[in-house]
Amino acid sequence: MDEEKDTYVFDEIPENELENEPTKHDVENRTPKEEIYYLIQLGAFTSKQNAENFAEQCRKKLGREISVSFNDDVNLFVVRLETKFNNRNEAEKVRDELRKEEEFKDAWIISPLK
Repeated sequence: MDEEKDTYVFDEIPENELENEPTKHDVENRTPKEEIYYLIQLGAFTSKQNAENFAEQCRKKLGREISVSFNDDVNLFVVRLETKFNNRNEAEKVRDELRKEEEFKDAWIISPLK
């Protein structure tokens, strides 16, 4: 005697629903989540020359890479450590060490999205 086994369908998906599913190609071409990192800003100046002068003093005193760039959001030339920190705790440790020096007592942490 042949017994037929019943097949149970737990979830029916209409065929047109599958058309909306992302393909392997779609998934691979998505842009990665924006990288979050932290920078230490040492100063901000209205004049590029003042920013450059301060940056040079920082390079001599700290022996580190320093950048000067114009920030459109605040309309100022900003002076920052070049080092990108992956987590805030690392950045805070360095900032706290810098603040022990009078010239860097106003150093602060920023997190631009790039």
